[in-house]
Amino acid sequence: MGVIWILENPNTAGPRLVDQLMGAFAVRAFASIESLEIVLRCMTGAHPSVVVASDIYHDRLRYILPASVKILASDGNSPEGLTRSVQAILSRCDKAEQSILKFRSVTLNTRQRKLRVEGEDIEFDLPSKESEILAILIAHRGRVVARNQLADVLWSGTKVSARTLDSHISRLRQKLDGSDVTLEAVYGAGYILR
Repeated sequence: MGVIWILENPNTAGPRLVDQLMGAFAVRAFASIESLEIVLRCMTGAHPSVVVASDIYHDRLRYILPASVKILASDGNSPEGLTRSVQAILSRCDKAEQSILKFRSVTLNTRQRKLRVEGEDIEFDLPSKESEILAILIAHRGRVVARNQLADVLWSGTKVSARTLDSHISRLRQKLDGSDVTLEAVYGAGYILR
């Protein structure tokens, strides 16, 4: 079951979205866009798959939410139609979720080997080794990953030059330039993504 976020004025006349969707989904409701923004700032990496809101919030939500979040307009939809729409979106998200890794403004699609830097509107096609390195570092973000561990995973025990790994790391650093993520070497230990 996916968690959806609902933005609606609690003083709205008529049936409330929270009441319509509560039984079918795990729901987090917000009374104002400001409260939603506060929660977004506190979250690191995890975002909702779907936000249901009135059309009047669409432009502002598109600005503050990552591009991967689907914004669903609540205006004019029946409760059944809204439920079906949310279910369809969540089922697509569940299938795609395993291949999407996110850390701050960086999104990696491991299946398509695409790196996206949000805010810069830049997308890179990555060679397979760079995609694998970045996936490992995102999974271990904030922790040092030893050079020999990376080499073992990437080349399965095949002896490769240390310079080979350095070259891949150097190219990844260039692609991450301009994002809020840094790829640092820890002398004598390995690499860390911060």
